[in-house]
Amino acid sequence: MQRLLSIMLALMLDGALLAAPAYSIEGGDAQLPRVGDRAPEISLKKLLQAPSQAEASLDRLRGHVVILEFWATWCGPCASSMTHLSRLAERFKDKPVHIIAISSEEETDLLKYLRRRPAQIWIGVDDNEATFKRYQPRIIPHTVLIDRQGKIAAITYPENVTEQVIEDLLAGRAVSLPTKQYGYEKGLDEKALDQMQEKLDAATIYKTMMRLSQSQSGWSRFHIKDSPFASRRFEADGIRPLSLLSAAFDAPAGRLVDEAGLPLSGYRVDVIVPEGKEYLLRPTLQQLALTSLGIIVEREMRTIDVKVLKRIEGAAPLEPSSAEKPFYTFRGPKLTAIRQPIRKLVEYVGNGSKSPVIDETGLAGEYDFSMEWVLGDKVSFNEALNKLGFELTSDRRAVEVLVIKRASRPVSL
Repeated sequence: MQRLLSIMLALMLDGALLAAPAYSIEGGDAQLPRVGDRAPEISLKKLLQAPSQAEASLDRLRGHVVILEFWATWCGPCASSMTHLSRLAERFKDKPVHIIAISSEEETDLLKYLRRRPAQIWIGVDDNEATFKRYQPRIIPHTVLIDRQGKIAAITYPENVTEQVIEDLLAGRAVSLPTKQYGYEKGLDEKALDQMQEKLDAATIYKTMMRLSQSQSGWSRFHIKDSPFASRRFEADGIRPLSLLSAAFDAPAGRLVDEAGLPLSGYRVDVIVPEGKEYLLRPTLQQLALTSLGIIVEREMRTIDVKVLKRIEGAAPLEPSSAEKPFYTFRGPKLTAIRQPIRKLVEYVGNGSKSPVIDETGLAGEYDFSMEWVLGDKVSFNEALNKLGFELTSDRRAVEVLVIKRASRPVSL
């Protein structure tokens, strides 16, 4: 609601409040599902881990309690959610309760994940995204509870689904769970809000904003060359303080030592600096983080546990890239790098390490490399790294770290 009010006020002051069209999805005019609505039918290519006679049809499951869980193998929070839901499935295996975890990924990717991290629930393959489009989960994990009459009883987060909640639904009792926020209220949908926000952004010369976020899945980005805010904007939502400081100081999380007791809260952050003054972006982000969190950061040399990235002895040589254009992307456990320095691999490995990663590969050129593993599975991560001819070893080294402390005076850089 706060986001809606701030956008509306700013646009009215600008004299250009936009109209808000009814929400529609591509290829139809279906309304966004809400609590109390009849649940939209699900259309899945295949059901994995279900009995042979099982059908992915809410009509067929009428009279049963159905829990739809929208997830992905690359989603960190989804992993713990799947474990939680698997326990519930085991608890109610002899009751008319069905938990269907729906992913838009390929069946092969899902099966690979399930071999490493079994989940005792039905897995819905929605690789044409028909069901995703009907339910419109903006951020995963996303949980929809459907009662025995086929109506939506709750749209919430998976951790809110307890044994008592399911017992209530089985008994025909109403449940009251925190409703997941889509980012709109009273008729203004997410697309309209995004259009309003884009209008405000386009006119913004300088901006610093940091506030608590309700997002359950954090993300962050520095705008790059294809953006109108290239090199002069940083955005994040649901970002934890340690990750924010890692971005602000361009330091791997393993080199940050928290002696301040940083909160676990997630924050919404947006920093824009004037065109032509892109060099101010990180200092401005640093100042915002330090001031808002009431901390200071000091650089020190300390002997700590580290990980060392090396070439495996006898591994085939890594040939320099012949690609014309560089490319780099990663989405959780899937990394693709074209014409990139090994520093990019070191950074990627460091994202999942609590210790700093030291580069001792001796590789100075630009290379093509990719790896894919099962999120949260150290064995598959090491196997993927070994396939590239690399290994991680443990050691203790004297390295520079950033020590985070509580500020005893006003913060300044």
